[in-house]
Amino acid sequence: MFAPDLLSGRVALITGGASGIGLEIACAYAALGAAVAVIGRNVERLHAAEALLKGKNRKVICLQADVRNYEQLDSAIKSTVEHFGSLDILVNNAAGNFFCPTAEMSPNAWKAVALCVNINLSQLNLS
Repeated sequence: MFAPDLLSGRVALITGGASGIGLEIACAYAALGAAVAVIGRNVERLHAAEALLKGKNRKVICLQADVRNYEQLDSAIKSTVEHFGSLDILVNNAAGNFFCPTAEMSPNAWKAVALCVNINLSQLNLS
């Protein structure tokens, strides 16, 4: 549907990009010619995402960072710009969640939900 070079010369950063929807977004952007920076917390998933994308001859870097930690996120953004020379596209995909019927949630589960809301509603400050 799109020209294979639609995003050629562009750099995309995807938070939560080492698995699931984020990884699919990274693969799609890379297939359209973008260089991609994938941010995630899980090192094993980051390595697997990097191997997958590099196996398809895509331009990629994978960076471990937690989006709730400003310093880690700032460092990942700076590393992306240093590596690729720019940053054009940002996909805020990082989230934390789990599946459980509400009636069965423990007090700790409610705390985890509050943490997930905090992650999902966090705003990235690039200033």
